[in-house]
Amino acid sequence: MSLTYDPAPVQGYGDKALAEFSAGTAPDIIWLPGASYSAYAAKGVLLDVMPYLQAGSTLTPKSFYANVMNEMTHEGKIYGLPRDVSTEVVYYNADLFKAKGLTDPSDLAAKDQWTWEAFLSSAQALTTDENKDGVNDTWGCSITVWWATYWYFILAAGGNLWNKERTKCTLNTPEVVKGMQFMCDLFHTHKVAPAPGAQIDAAALFNTGKLGMLFSGRWSVPGLRKQAKGFTWNVVEMPKGPAGKATFLFWGPYAVAKSTKNPDATWKVLEQLCSVEAQIKIAELGTNIPSRDDETARQAVLKSTPPANNKAFFDGIPYATVEPAPWTVNMDEFMWAHLDPAAQRVFTKEITPQKFADTICQELDPLFAKGLK
Repeated sequence: MSLTYDPAPVQGYGDKALAEFSAGTAPDIIWLPGASYSAYAAKGVLLDVMPYLQAGSTLTPKSFYANVMNEMTHEGKIYGLPRDVSTEVVYYNADLFKAKGLTDPSDLAAKDQWTWEAFLSSAQALTTDENKDGVNDTWGCSITVWWATYWYFILAAGGNLWNKERTKCTLNTPEVVKGMQFMCDLFHTHKVAPAPGAQIDAAALFNTGKLGMLFSGRWSVPGLRKQAKGFTWNVVEMPKGPAGKATFLFWGPYAVAKSTKNPDATWKVLEQLCSVEAQIKIAELGTNIPSRDDETARQAVLKSTPPANNKAFFDGIPYATVEPAPWTVNMDEFMWAHLDPAAQRVFTKEITPQKFADTICQELDPLFAKGLK
């Protein structure tokens, strides 16, 4: 058996994949973004691998984290296997916390005291303008405005984007307003984070010791290991909100093209790609954490430092909201054409969180009637 690796750039990746599926030239195995998984499966271009999982394979659905497999399973079918996963966490400069006499966030989390209030008070203490020139020398935190951040604040406040069935918008509740207001205030009231649109490179600030905290996933580890020198950095779970803990579990599957001419051989390759041995190699790269619910794979991550508190990536998995691949709505249209542009206007102060909540469901609810079209 011979294998050909066909890498594709991030920009235009989705367009390239769609073109190849349409032309019948898609590779036997392809990586897909988690949120796009259902859209591809609904087009009928992916192979259901459940028969292989049930036919004495070395893998079963229980080989992987249950919440990811639940997201991937539709009407008893599974159209791939998760390559890797990552929760969203807070990266922080431990030396800055120590210099300010602040309790380390990991210590607070161990005592169940890492809350929105603790996060805010830490960010305020870490935000400084030493020479009073109106330009901060250090920032408390940096928050990229994208769906994973504002959805986190919504979840931690007790709200959500949609109902349990994912058939109706629920962004019109007081909890949604509360979550978005807290995030908005970090920029504009407390001014502990650079405002959206500010020409500030958060990664460069963190790498040079001028940023206290930032939200990201495991994918930030390789860059920080190379560039964040001269200080100790670590990670901690996302702070607990009024409704409790919340985070996201990002994932992306290896999917098998339905057009493959060698399904059995392709499955054997997929088995190897998702083996514990391959998962350990993923852990060594540092980019994400293994998708296998396996102690050997977990230990490979826990021993791969920095950060010291790799456990934080795993602690959030049981309660995490999985990156959604809904079968009830076209996620690209829902998120990028409608929800995200409206949410962006909140954080640039064009509209209030209340105005957003009052109007957004009128825009989103009709999309559910269209389904995945």
